Amino acid sequence: MKIAVVDANIFIDLIRLKLLDQFFEIGIEIQTTDFVLNQLDDRQQEQLKVKIDSGKIEVHSLTSDEINELMEMRFPRKLEIADRTVFYFARKMEGILVSGDNCLRKHCQSQKLEVHGLVWIFEQFNSKGLLSREVLNEKVDNYLRYAQRAPRGEFQSFLERINSEQ
Repeated sequence: MKIAVVDANIFIDLIRLKLLDQFFEIGIEIQTTDFVLNQLDDRQQEQLKVKIDSGKIEVHSLTSDEINELMEMRFPRKLEIADRTVFYFARKMEGILVSGDNCLRKHCQSQKLEVHGLVWIFEQFNSKGLLSREVLNEKVDNYLRYAQRAPRGEFQSFLERINSEQ
């Protein structure tokens, strides 16, 4: 099973869209860091705690050696420590990184680390038959209403593709 290290913005969006449960059905091993959890509000943390307690999310905490390794790595200045930790663990676990943060995604691409965002998650929902076309359309529409920095072109292409399927 593929390991996916997940950034805070993905958890926030999935919780807001009421799609967190479906995310755990796409067939990946979900991991994150304690720094990511600390970026979430109490309600969001509570929802993830249920998943953590049931073994559906593995949470990494940096050891002192890992902190030293992380400090030696080069990152764009804009990346917060939580972003750096998910990059670090995705690389260490030879997994993928799932984030909607554009700067982090570009850094992953420059470092040849596989990275995906929310569109990819929606594609997984579709390909695995976890959500109907109607629900996918509704959730994407809801997301685009509040997400100012959403990759609208990618979402539009996704909707056109699923709506043209027979």
